[in-house]
Parts: sequence; C-alpha cells; structure tokens
Amino acid sequence: MMLTDPDTLLLYGSVDKLLEWYAAGHIIILTTARPEGIRSFTENQLHSYGIIYNQLIMGVTSGERIVINDNKPEGDITARAISLERNQGIGNIEL
Repeated sequence: MMLTDPDTLLLYGSVDKLLEWYAAGHIIILTTARPEGIRSFTENQLHSYGIIYNQLIMGVTSGERIVINDNKPEGDITARAISLERNQGIGNIEL
C-alpha cells in the first residue's frame, strides 16, 4: 500500500486479506518507516481505508528487516517472513 498522497492507492486484495487474517485469529502487526511524529495521521489514514491491525510499529528502517523469533518447545514454528516485490499487494498470499 502506498500511503503518500491524497490519491492513495490500495493494492489488490490488501484490505480483504487483512480482514480475512484478522477474522482467522492472526495477529496483524504493520511496520512502516514513517516517523513516529505522524502516528495519528497514519492511524487515521489506515482507519479511513478499513485497514485493521493489532499493532503499528513506526520508524522502522526502510532497509533490510530481520525477524528473529524462537520456536515453541514442541517444535511449532512461530515466525515466517514473506518478501514481496514492492507494491504487489498481498491479495494472493495464503497462510
């Protein structure tokens, strides 16, 4: 999703997919390189487009992001990363 101007483009299937994942009980954590100082603006913008999430982490580098998480003792994997081409949307991702 590009949230940079008044003509905001919502990428294919993104809102529907987030709603599907949220309804299925997934925790939705959004990250952005936007500075913390525009949190209210960003939260209002996300809300106006019906984008639902559990947590918004701001000020994350626009460079490489590495997720480190431990697996459960039973062996359940507790973290995955899916890297997409920029602006491709998440409509076709199946978890």
